[in-house]
Amino acid sequence: MAGTAATAQALESALHKQHHFPERANAFLELQHIWATMPDTERQKRRTEPGKRRARLDDSHPPTADRLQVVEAHPTAATLTLSTERAARIDVELNAFVKPLEQQAYQEYRARYDG
Repeated sequence: MAGTAATAQALESALHKQHHFPERANAFLELQHIWATMPDTERQKRRTEPGKRRARLDDSHPPTADRLQVVEAHPTAATLTLSTERAARIDVELNAFVKPLEQQAYQEYRARYDG
């Protein structure tokens, strides 16, 4: 996924699905599942679509497609490695915040559509 609109759309899909047809422990895991199972063709389409809309004078930064081109033009090896154990400890620490954040995100999502 690329850009704010695509990310917001995926999050809203995850919130909606989690509320009505939950398959995972929370909406953020649903969002992770959406990203992990997205076909490469769809992922590439979402990356190139922002490039079709060029920068406006009131934009605060270049279009996502331009930023991706710069990053891809300068490949570097990963400099940070997170062990499975360390990742699990971080997950445990952050897990207490997941449900409250999910509830807040869903309330904001409903407020936008229910008025």
